[in-house]
Amino acid sequence: MKKVFSLLVIIMVFYACEKDNSLSQVYIPEMYPVEVDGKWGYINAEGDMVLEPQFDYAYGFKFGLAAVRIDNHWGFMGDDGKMKIEPRFFQVGAFTADGLALAKTQDGVGYINRDGDIVIDCQYWKGREFSDGMAIVKDGYDYAAINTNGELIIPAEYSYITDFSDGHAWIQLESYTRGKWTIVNRNGEQVTDRSYYPCTYKEERPGGYNTITTLPHFSEGTATVQVYGKNCYVDTDGDVVLETSFDFISAFHSGMAFVGKDDNFGFINKRGTLLYDSYGFDFFSFFEGEYAPVKNHNEKWGIIDKNNRTVVSFDYKVCLNFEGDLAVVWFYDGNWGYVNKSDEVVWKSDSEGTYIPANHDDNPNVSDKKSFGQYKKELSL
Repeated sequence: MKKVFSLLVIIMVFYACEKDNSLSQVYIPEMYPVEVDGKWGYINAEGDMVLEPQFDYAYGFKFGLAAVRIDNHWGFMGDDGKMKIEPRFFQVGAFTADGLALAKTQDGVGYINRDGDIVIDCQYWKGREFSDGMAIVKDGYDYAAINTNGELIIPAEYSYITDFSDGHAWIQLESYTRGKWTIVNRNGEQVTDRSYYPCTYKEERPGGYNTITTLPHFSEGTATVQVYGKNCYVDTDGDVVLETSFDFISAFHSGMAFVGKDDNFGFINKRGTLLYDSYGFDFFSFFEGEYAPVKNHNEKWGIIDKNNRTVVSFDYKVCLNFEGDLAVVWFYDGNWGYVNKSDEVVWKSDSEGTYIPANHDDNPNVSDKKSFGQYKKELSL
């Protein structure tokens, strides 16, 4: 297994949880951020500049608002190009379906509404985006959970809590990553007396191997755990609904999950049936709607649809999934750009840089490069 597989645990914990909202809920952008000569502006889906570069930094649109930075402070712009929240925060996250966004001031991390009002005091050392009506915050050494009113639902007494999805989250019962976990609901109540070990995968490396641990989280009603040494899917009651013989399994997204055995990877449906009749991929990102970025055995990335048809050709160093009509790609010359669903490059940068998915700053493929363009899912002091 290639070294790049170690990034998977980060994707499993953060990126998958970020996609709790269905695509029908998420704002589909009509403008996309680009950098020209050190300033940021926006293009449309045809690659035409529709808002001239003028910001120090700019993020993509989420739920009709995009974060922009001016003179080291962050605010939000509407899709009409006008400022909706004046830049005054040290750092911000994306707005979510709950109508709130992370915001950082000199006092700590809290949450603002779409008018820019601080509605949950900036008092926490760390905070994550709201998901399924709940946010995970860190107060001191331990994690807690609050609701959209800022009320403490789960006290700060756990070493880790996953993001809520399907009305449930996982709490870490033992302080080490490979220890036991159990399920809680949005009232903070444990829903089962059972506890589970997280799934692990042994990544081969020169001279030995490294054990990759993927933390459990709910997606489409199930989560991945280990039961008697086998990788399984359990429901929100903790009951096993699918037992597998795969070495590696991922959460379900758009009805499909990425699985691996003997260093070969492919997709299964919710019955556990391997799709496309064979393993054909080396690495992946989750299906979102109809599409998924994947890496083939030639170490090149492209994007496929649910029928395994190539939508974006396997010509790129890395691909992200489509946001609206465009997807971000890395070129082998060090530049990045956007491609459309007709496999056409509509815009390409003229200097090295990259988009790094949320909280993937230690991506081994893109470390030591300029990072920009994607919200952080967790803010800290």
